[in-house]
Amino acid sequence: MDNILLVNDLHVEFNAPEGLIKAVKGVSFKIPTGKTIAIVGESGSGKSVISQSIMGILPKNGSVAQGQIKFYDPKNSFKETMITSIKNNSPEMRKVRGSGISIIFQEPMTSLSPLHTIGNQIAEGFLLHNKVGNNEAREATVEILKLVGFPNPSKSIDIYPFELSGGLRQRAMIAMAMICRPALLIADEPTTALDVTVQAQILKLMKDLQSNLEMAILMITHDLGVVANMADEIIVMYHGEIMEYGSLKDIFHDPQHPYLKSLLKAVPRFGMGPNERLIPIREINSKISTLGSEINLETGNKVVLEVKNLSKTFTTRKKSFLSNSSQNAIKAIDDVSFDVPRGECVGLVGESGCGKTTTSKIIMGALKPDTGEIIFNTSKSKIDVLKIRQRKEVLYFRKSSQYIFQDPFSSLNPRMTVFDIINEPLIIHNLGSEEDRLNKVKSLIEMVGLPITSLRRYPHSFSGGQRQRIGIARALALEPEFLICDEPVSALDVSIQAQVLNLLKDLKRDLGLTYLFISHNLAVIDYISDYIIVMCAGKIVEKAPKDDFFNNAQHPYTKALLGAVPEPNPNKKLNFQNLMDGKASIPSEWPEKYVINEKFSPTMNEIGNNHWVLSNV
Repeated sequence: MDNILLVNDLHVEFNAPEGLIKAVKGVSFKIPTGKTIAIVGESGSGKSVISQSIMGILPKNGSVAQGQIKFYDPKNSFKETMITSIKNNSPEMRKVRGSGISIIFQEPMTSLSPLHTIGNQIAEGFLLHNKVGNNEAREATVEILKLVGFPNPSKSIDIYPFELSGGLRQRAMIAMAMICRPALLIADEPTTALDVTVQAQILKLMKDLQSNLEMAILMITHDLGVVANMADEIIVMYHGEIMEYGSLKDIFHDPQHPYLKSLLKAVPRFGMGPNERLIPIREINSKISTLGSEINLETGNKVVLEVKNLSKTFTTRKKSFLSNSSQNAIKAIDDVSFDVPRGECVGLVGESGCGKTTTSKIIMGALKPDTGEIIFNTSKSKIDVLKIRQRKEVLYFRKSSQYIFQDPFSSLNPRMTVFDIINEPLIIHNLGSEEDRLNKVKSLIEMVGLPITSLRRYPHSFSGGQRQRIGIARALALEPEFLICDEPVSALDVSIQAQVLNLLKDLKRDLGLTYLFISHNLAVIDYISDYIIVMCAGKIVEKAPKDDFFNNAQHPYTKALLGAVPEPNPNKKLNFQNLMDGKASIPSEWPEKYVINEKFSPTMNEIGNNHWVLSNV
């Protein structure tokens, strides 16, 4: 048998309070031995339900109504196992799980137990499936941790998940899935929450493991860039059905189905023309002209925000039974300076932990820096943000600058209707009569492309993209001049991401808004920004106008960042050799011209055209 898994006419249903939901409708596909099959589609298309059906871990209200899933385990002389006829909690199914088929979940922090060391969690599966003692299990765990690229595996075995970065937690999840050397690995959005450099390392690791262990991979993702780099065959799903199924070359170079064509046009990609727009699968009809704006772009001061020499150090305390508490100082941001010109979008890029969000919190007044200055120039007055004390000044600053959060669900009050959420800032700032506020809220909800009937509903009844649009409407209620967008599209599907990015671009053009746009997705930054700033380890390492940045990047970290972005094009695959073996974000490992250590302390130098690089020259 050449195929390790056969799915034939699979139908999966859920008994929900609102009735029967048909999540998967007649899906059929096969996974050849040693190959990678990718399932692509938006949230709610049934991708994860298929993976749960294969693993026998459907929720209690879900069931396979029809169809077959056959698994051929090569380690047992291709013994055929009909997964759909085995009970989920039977010993036979437990034998398949882990040793035959393993799964990596999207969010490693919620999938790992916070109470057990990663060594214990990885070894558990090995002890369940093999008749071995604790010492052999420990040896196997150290070996697999080494294989997945853990630094110092023999010590890492005894640490807890919360002590690891996102990338290392994902590596621990892969180690747990791989410890029994399964024939099939299901990877459910394995890199969604990761930075591009870490994502590239994880993708390389999966490719290396696949070739070493002759393993098949079923990859579930909505990132077409990842698909172009990993898949041999692609399944495109929509509303529980397969729209198109073919080889990598066919899907990208000769798409047939209108839905697939739309999906490819909705993805931000490098080299788009200045007037070229993303084309969302479903356009939103926003009515931006309904909102009058007081912003004066012709004002004398051309810079909205001046950030000068910001530094912030956090102190952590470590206590143990054997020693007194010791203090560790962590420099979150170090001498950060930049300007945000009026009416433009400045992109702030970097990995998790580089200081992007700390910088934004200081700008908004949520954190106090150790040193530095922030000058905010509205069209009417100049504010020294770190020195404002009077309530009147604070309210004016809050009205003029707003924040769009990364996670729209946790930033919206679940007990308030959409009307109350958008109306609240207007009440706080005592703007207009009750009737004026009602009309304003109606125009805001129309402006972000939602029907007026949405105002009576609560946040839980909306999709992720709709919730993000509600967050944008709330941020615009006070007609601010300046918006900080903190990863506003990172949690959204490709098509919804296109809607939100287009909306933000239109708002900038029509209302004269100024943005500081924080993201780790360089294709998104390329689409929306005019000027780009790169941060690493708390420092700005490079800043340049957009075209200069993408055509003439200088700093090794910037080059690694650009080299790690998976493009939705099979002809431009990632060069895994350019990643500096994960050392791109370690300043002491950079080439001598850029290195930061006891001997060298680089400074920002202009190389022309407002393009600055942190270097020792």
